[in-house]
Amino acid sequence: MSSMTLATEEVYKEGLTLKALMAMIFSSVIMMPALLWVYLATGVGIGPIAAAYATMLIFGELGKLLMSPLNEHELATIRWGASMAASYTGGFLFSIYMRKSPITHQYGIADKIPVWVVPPETSEALINRIIWHPDWLLPIGIGYLSFFISLVGTIGISYITRELFIEVEKLPFPTGALAAEIAKALSKEAGGERYKIFAIVTTLMAMFEAARSLAPALGMVLFGRPIILIPPLHWDFTQQIELIIPGATIGFTTNFMIMSLGFIIPDKVIIWSIIGMIFAYIVMPPIFVALKYGPYADWRPGKPGVMLIPGTIEGSWYQPLLNIWLSIVIGMAVAGAIIPFITSFKQFKESLKSFLKLSSSEARTYGVIPGKTAFIMFLASSITLSILAYMLTPRGIAFLIGVFAVNVGI
Repeated sequence: MSSMTLATEEVYKEGLTLKALMAMIFSSVIMMPALLWVYLATGVGIGPIAAAYATMLIFGELGKLLMSPLNEHELATIRWGASMAASYTGGFLFSIYMRKSPITHQYGIADKIPVWVVPPETSEALINRIIWHPDWLLPIGIGYLSFFISLVGTIGISYITRELFIEVEKLPFPTGALAAEIAKALSKEAGGERYKIFAIVTTLMAMFEAARSLAPALGMVLFGRPIILIPPLHWDFTQQIELIIPGATIGFTTNFMIMSLGFIIPDKVIIWSIIGMIFAYIVMPPIFVALKYGPYADWRPGKPGVMLIPGTIEGSWYQPLLNIWLSIVIGMAVAGAIIPFITSFKQFKESLKSFLKLSSSEARTYGVIPGKTAFIMFLASSITLSILAYMLTPRGIAFLIGVFAVNVGI
């Protein structure tokens, strides 16, 4: 029997209602263009999460004013639907940036990006910033085709991972819990005290972000240069600390979206992250400078003197990350994925077997789709995306196998 049948029964309600659908359309048509404009004007990416939360707040309030408050299921659906739409829309901007970026030109890959990803740099579509142009038909067509195919696979694998990591391993998923708590705070079931706290914090953060993100944008529009009241990225103390500790760098982010994660992720994760950062960017740099190793081979005070240089991959933070620490992080991530799977293999195997045997009637009871259906959706999506990738970039069977391995998450 699946572990879901052993869990305490919960009430599952429909989240994709007409009100939720209207909210997601509002987020796509109104919120995302505004947030993308802020990103392009200031270089500050406040992203899909902000669009989703703002939409939740607006429609949560609107529902209460119209005496038809949304429940937490509808608000959670709005949050995930709006953020998904926002994430994909921003992908086209990223492709344009990759085509025109000084970084890709520096490494000679700007002109190697296929035209089915983004039009060529000489295209009228990019020069005049025209989205309704024939050169965009192929990128947009392939982009949305792959999006819908991957969405099918994502839905399938989501139900499988739900069984493995929520029902069996019971991982906490702190950021997911945060989204759920916000939905509860804005729903009709919310208590007055919880909503009051949420409203106060939202107002304070709106004032802070206005100084951090809106002021530079208004300065550009009104005076032709940004008005910096609060550094939009971070406070950089590299120049001060590198005189004492050669090669070291330190900075403090001004992005409260990042800082808020510190209040919800486990204490052990925060502590070990701080220890790791101190080791990588304060303890080890003087040693690397003395050994003249890697990016520190020709180091001297003031070179580069900042954590990062916008529009480049230079800086006291970027270069060590790319040349030294990134490979270590990737290795640790692979180990972190494989070791729990090996140690809990038997438990995973039994749980997955039970999930695959889940009948249609049982699946409806627990608000999921049958296990076999979920697995077929994921496998079919992975195979289709692999074939599409091979058709667009034929590089031999080894390439096809590699693409398939990436798609299935190996």
